[in-house]
Amino acid sequence: MSGENLLLVAPWAVLIIYCGIVWLFSPRGVSARQFFKGSSDAGSSPALWVLVFSAAISWIFAKSIANAANLGQAFGVTGGIGYATYYLSFVVAAVAIYFIRVKGGFGSLASFLIAKYGAV
Repeated sequence: MSGENLLLVAPWAVLIIYCGIVWLFSPRGVSARQFFKGSSDAGSSPALWVLVFSAAISWIFAKSIANAANLGQAFGVTGGIGYATYYLSFVVAAVAIYFIRVKGGFGSLASFLIAKYGAV
């Protein structure tokens, strides 16, 4: 594999490995109480690795905010607004998912896609 191809594949490999590790260490079934309190039903704290991966995601979002600030510095208000509009996609996705689930009557995005386009 050439160096250029490795640079294209490496970030995806890291992401896949990261997701696999998070999946392995995350609890499988949590109640609303467990989710919002950050503890198990027995009251124990989350495992160290769950906190490590949570910190990693927080770092990614902090880096995203730094990117917005850098674009604002480089291109003025237009750069900051341009990057901030990326976050508008979350709102658009939320509205679309709301209509798919509530108005369309689908239980999940997967069931919507299967109904619309068929199974693989």
